[in-house]
Amino acid sequence: MKIRLFSMYGAAIAASLVVLPRVALARDVHPGAMVSPAMTIAQSVPFQSLQPIPDRDEADMLLQTGLDYQRRAQPAKAIEVWEEALDIYTDLFEFESMGRVYGYLGPAYVAMGQYDRAEVAFAQQVSIARRRDDAITLAYGLNNLGVVLLQGNAIDEAESFFSQALAEAETIANPKMMAISLNNLGLIAAARQDFYQAIVQYETALKWRWKADDSTGEATTYNNLGDAYWAVDDYDNTIGAYGAALSVARASLDFENQFRAIDGLVLAHQNVGRFFRAQELLEERLEIARREENAAEELQALRRFASLYTIAGSYDEAIRFYQGAIMMARDLGDRAIELRLIDELTQIQMVSRN
Repeated sequence: MKIRLFSMYGAAIAASLVVLPRVALARDVHPGAMVSPAMTIAQSVPFQSLQPIPDRDEADMLLQTGLDYQRRAQPAKAIEVWEEALDIYTDLFEFESMGRVYGYLGPAYVAMGQYDRAEVAFAQQVSIARRRDDAITLAYGLNNLGVVLLQGNAIDEAESFFSQALAEAETIANPKMMAISLNNLGLIAAARQDFYQAIVQYETALKWRWKADDSTGEATTYNNLGDAYWAVDDYDNTIGAYGAALSVARASLDFENQFRAIDGLVLAHQNVGRFFRAQELLEERLEIARREENAAEELQALRRFASLYTIAGSYDEAIRFYQGAIMMARDLGDRAIELRLIDELTQIQMVSRN
């Protein structure tokens, strides 16, 4: 029986969120989907001469502090200071900066699993971008809004936003936005199980990724392409796409895409009995996770080693890796994963005794 990718579709969607470069500002919403935040502010904030003047420098400092928290993978703290900055920018009617903060808040809310708040943030960003006639920011925001909706399985709505983003990208001839929009339309096709159409969209997106010189985006799209080829049982092209993703990700030190490409290659190789190659790849995955001190990814590597050795019939090795994974899950305080691993270990131990 063919082994399917672990959370293949979810990983592809999660990898599709994009953030504007630091020098650019803002994001997006469907016209009529909500009242423009700029218009709301203009109508609801009266002038009060006795109020203290908001401090723009303080807002800028809070924005930077949030970016520091973001780099340290502390989204909750980043959200807290960005929301403070947003209040100040709002009082100052700094719409450009408001859009920028909404653009940062959206992915942070996603990281915290707060998808409703992420949707609102991206919608506000879109609304501000429309008001400011900022096509690049609008395309970013439309894409991110679509990604959040797609995570909630609102496929038709997501497709509408991705198509709007593509139209904006075509208008301004922006290769990066063209690539992102086409990649996301590939996700729509995959969500509808139309994997051959997804392949067409991803391959078209890759041409724009190359023009944009976007290595992270290129690796993401190659991984998505690998997912699609795997879904239609095209082993050779699956290996080729994941292999290309791994090569690009290695060169750009893109660890997220390296992990994803390795996981895809491991499952493809072990599915046809190429256990030694799968083992080599998992050793690379484990080495990266340990070097980067990423305990969560180290745990995933141990779990995949345990699964590989189980499929290969090497139960003693599988048990050893299960035991290591259980200890790490316990150290991480992930009780749900720990219990699942204990259950899997018990089953393997029973099989090994027969």
